[in-house]
Amino acid sequence: MPYIEIAAKRFPDCTRITVSDNGQGIPKEIQKSVFEMFYRGNEESQGTGLGLFIVRSALEKMGGTIELKSEKDEGSTFTLWLPASPQKVKHPIPA
Repeated sequence: MPYIEIAAKRFPDCTRITVSDNGQGIPKEIQKSVFEMFYRGNEESQGTGLGLFIVRSALEKMGGTIELKSEKDEGSTFTLWLPASPQKVKHPIPA
């Protein structure tokens, strides 16, 4: 059964939000491209290719970051790091 799991954890200097699914996953060879403007992973996609670009851009303006871990046919996990103050996030624990 398909699922999406969202979790958050607050640290003294930042908040970590993870969004995971058990979908089709993202092949390694295109993972860096998913954050580019107008990039769509496949031709069947009905999206505009702007979603992850906007998320990454907004996070960068706030001093945060986004990471992707994914395996084809095993789903994906996006980890967002949001600073408590407008400075670069220092990961408090290994991702």
